[in-house]
Amino acid sequence: MSRHDPAVRMRHMLDAARKDVGYARGKTRQDMDADELLALGPSGRCC
Repeated sequence: MSRHDPAVRMRHMLDAARKDVGYARGKTRQDMDADELLALGPSGRCC
């Protein structure tokens, strides 16, 4: 058995994607222009 379970990694990615969608919901283009984190999307919190 692998030391890292791929299913756990996939669940973490799914959780992160859901948070991104929730954060972006209802935002406008003007919001994106004013908010760097929103403009960067998921890559904004990556290493």
